[in-house]
Amino acid sequence: MIEFVFAILVALIALGGVVLATRSLAIDWFNPAVIFAFSWSIPLIVFFSGRENYYHVSISTWVVIVLSLLTFYLGVFTVWVYGMRCNSAIVNDCTLERVALLRMYLNKRKLRNGIVFIGLLGGIFFIVYIKNIADRYGVNMIVFSLLELREDMRNEGVFPGFHFFYFFQMVLPLTTLYLVLYGMKRNILLIVFALISTLCLLMTGAKVNIFDAIIWSGVVYLLLRLEKISIERGVVGLFFFAVLGISIFLVHTKFTGEIVGVSNQSADIYQRFSAQFPTFDMLINDSSIEHSYGKLSLLPLVKVVHVFFSEVEVPNHILQFYNVPVRFNLATYLDVLYRDFGLAGVVVGPWFFGVLCGFAFLLYRNKKESFLALFFLSIVILWVLSSPYAAGYIKPIFWFQILIGYILYLYIRVNPYFMGAKGLRHT
Repeated sequence: MIEFVFAILVALIALGGVVLATRSLAIDWFNPAVIFAFSWSIPLIVFFSGRENYYHVSISTWVVIVLSLLTFYLGVFTVWVYGMRCNSAIVNDCTLERVALLRMYLNKRKLRNGIVFIGLLGGIFFIVYIKNIADRYGVNMIVFSLLELREDMRNEGVFPGFHFFYFFQMVLPLTTLYLVLYGMKRNILLIVFALISTLCLLMTGAKVNIFDAIIWSGVVYLLLRLEKISIERGVVGLFFFAVLGISIFLVHTKFTGEIVGVSNQSADIYQRFSAQFPTFDMLINDSSIEHSYGKLSLLPLVKVVHVFFSEVEVPNHILQFYNVPVRFNLATYLDVLYRDFGLAGVVVGPWFFGVLCGFAFLLYRNKKESFLALFFLSIVILWVLSSPYAAGYIKPIFWFQILIGYILYLYIRVNPYFMGAKGLRHT
């Protein structure tokens, strides 16, 4: 009980300290540094609330984790302080509202067409996917046996069209952007289109896909409205999305039959928010680990290289299960850094991650008219939110979506010099 109370106090003090420190540099409360502190505080508190349920986590492991947290913040503040010294300070000119600037610099019709086109591309892959499942298993398998279907795909490999979620996952966040900019009037069909695309994500059998779409939409909304949303309203909004996510988890696991019973569902949620720390302890004390020296951290690039040079091996990014004593295989984003470079990677790697987060936020604050800056930061925030559990940045889907976002940006941007807006660019 004493350790639990101590963990809560330390987490609250750390979170409060980060908020105060970042406000002097970043001004906004919703930034990667604060989100990182918040997302790590929750699993740490949950872990210490039931530490006796797991094997002992050594002091040396906690020292490594704390060092990784400190080096992350060193990376973030390195970028922000350097940016201020170079007269590229993070700015907050209230006379230039982000939404108004984006309306000026984006083509409304092209943005809507781009969203529909991305959804239709996903729809083509989705039809191929559903047809292959129906031909092999029948329609009933799709509707009533998603769990068995997912298990079969693990053994047989994914079916053609399975990657429809690469596209569908983008539709709801982009629609949220469109609705914030231009309102809901006369956009009912687009809203229905986005909701259907999002619900189709359940057909992958994986919970994370629909969770990412919903959370991503919330992040986009907050980034767009940040100048008008206080920290109190933001916390309420984040709480709403947390409750919504847990509700979807409960409904989804019951619908698929993956987890039966409220007590079992509660135990699964508890483990997902706490078992990563003893798992990480097991990992760094596992003498059988062979380091891959960057192949995991650069996994999307390695997969592309493998297509052209088959002799380049693609390492398995899925960690083996450890008994902690429950079987678990998530060990925070430090898992990848350790399997690549050992303890050196765990201590130094977070600095580079912090630099990336700091740069993404600096770009977002200094380029209020840039769709691309907002889009990239929203994905970086998804990585930050997932960092206590796994390394999101090694997933090819995110890099594919960044590429699609860049192509969309080239399509929808408006040159202000031809729109009579010269001199309004925010610098």
